[in-house]
Amino acid sequence: LWKSFPILGTALGIGKGILQIKERHFCEKILLFARRIHDGFIDDEVFQEKLRLLDKNDKQFKKEFELLIITLDRLDKAEKAVWLAEVYKAFLKKKMDSLAFEDLNLIIDRFFMSDKHLLLRIYYWDKDSKTHNDYFLDLKHSYFNAQIIRLETDGLVFQTNMNTIADLEGKKEYELTAYGRALCEILVEGKIINNIPEFAFKNEP
Repeated sequence: LWKSFPILGTALGIGKGILQIKERHFCEKILLFARRIHDGFIDDEVFQEKLRLLDKNDKQFKKEFELLIITLDRLDKAEKAVWLAEVYKAFLKKKMDSLAFEDLNLIIDRFFMSDKHLLLRIYYWDKDSKTHNDYFLDLKHSYFNAQIIRLETDGLVFQTNMNTIADLEGKKEYELTAYGRALCEILVEGKIINNIPEFAFKNEP
């Protein structure tokens, strides 16, 4: 039948190919997430409690599980599945409440992986600088301007010198929000970021 409609047949073939690609990508993310959860994970007591909630069809656990699956499905990069697993582990260890967990799910979903290094620069500068608590950024570099706008929009950083002379000259200072710091600490603690990048201590783009 489809031979009589070659364009439609081609479209259906492409559609099937797209579905196969999406399925493979989703499976990869699920495997990365599951492997990270079980790799050096938390104690049996926490895990057994989750199994009990699963048996009871607990509403809160069902909500958590649905959120994870929906977020995993939306993630554009498989690497983000590892980030999501580390955030979920932190949540299970009661390092954050359910609202923070939901917000970080959304942040990871929206996050541009190309902004990772700038986020880490701000984190390490804030953490290790002896003379300055905020990260200075000269936004005459349009590439960094776009990155910092995205990080601000995601609620990960905020400007600390608004309406100052330096600000008007395009020299802006930034600090991590509570979510920005929490995400960076989770990634560092989970050894997703294995070492401190040299550029983190240099105050130029």
